Amino acid sequence: MSRIERVRASLRKGGAVFIRSAEPSDVGALRDFESHMLANNPFGVREPGEAQRTEQEDRQRIERFVREPGWLMLTAWTANRHEELVGELSFRAGERRKLAHHGSFGLSVHAAWRGRGVGSAMIHALLAWAAAHRQIEKVTLGVFETNTEARRLYERLGFVEESRALRYFKIGPGRYVDDVQMAIYVKPGVAPAGFKTWPIVEAKGRGGKGAVGGAAGGAAGGGAAKGAGPSGQAAVSGSGGPPTGAVSGSATSVPPVAPSVPTPAGGA
Repeated sequence: MSRIERVRASLRKGGAVFIRSAEPSDVGALRDFESHMLANNPFGVREPGEAQRTEQEDRQRIERFVREPGWLMLTAWTANRHEELVGELSFRAGERRKLAHHGSFGLSVHAAWRGRGVGSAMIHALLAWAAAHRQIEKVTLGVFETNTEARRLYERLGFVEESRALRYFKIGPGRYVDDVQMAIYVKPGVAPAGFKTWPIVEAKGRGGKGAVGGAAGGAAGGGAAKGAGPSGQAAVSGSGGPPTGAVSGSATSVPPVAPSVPTPAGGA
């Protein structure tokens, strides 16, 4: 099993969310959330009217994310009595032995909650889990070349552009967009030259203190984003504070929580 127990993340513009692994009982909320994203995600791949999974298929999908040791599905819920679903992140490592050391994620944030730190907090929870995982060394994502706010967010979090699939998305007659692949490493001594290892420690500022992108904590701002290549187009945003909690499954511990990295100018 692969899980993150319920943790609280304070958001920079006030309020908080709870982040935890998805459960099969969340299937109804996740389906409603997916419908919302379909209508409110300018960087999505799937379009209205295209084929979608049945409720049973969605339930089986969640069950597999719970079961597979290198997969993780996270959900973010409002910290009030209604507990509405406002974010979802899905990570999958390779299933073959030679590919199991890395994986990609997709991330979605409810339109009303973008720019508040939900996406950043969920990415940090993923990176904390991956860093403690016995096999995972590298976390990757894909993003529309035109999604500049998301790319700034990912760069602030430590992701570095690795490659591009040219004209990967066709968005209209004669109109194409590149798919930018980005990566960050989560084990020391593995990252090649030019890439970063999480947590990221930035240069010291005037006050003499460096900023660290720490375990399951908040980080930089951002706008709409997508992850996990063509199947994972999503919307992500914001700068969140560090939640605390426990990770179970293949990962047995969580690195200590550290301060957030600064929010970029104009970030959400």
